[in-house]
Amino acid sequence: MTTSNGNEIFKSRGLGTEFGLKCFVTGEKSDGPNIAAFVESKEAGERIVKMFNGRAKLSYREREPDWIQVKVGVTNKYKIALEKLNYLVSDENIINKEMVEDAKNVIFDNAL
Repeated sequence: MTTSNGNEIFKSRGLGTEFGLKCFVTGEKSDGPNIAAFVESKEAGERIVKMFNGRAKLSYREREPDWIQVKVGVTNKYKIALEKLNYLVSDENIINKEMVEDAKNVIFDNAL
């Protein structure tokens, strides 16, 4: 369920590894680091993928309709952004567009 402020349920399983995802920062093919998170529904997962401008992947299987995940990856160069995203979503198990942007901005904050 989307709240009025655009939050979605996003239960991160922590940092892991998966190849073949897009880097949510650059759109390049990811070389490993990722977050897989359980979401409330297929529709919620689709809305979350839109928060990443298509740079996340919905993992939905008809035979397992209650185990829906969104997977978010980065290249090794941008692992700090993934760590920031995991930090932001872990406290309340929610995600919104502002959190995604905040996580991407950590790269620019550290460049100063």
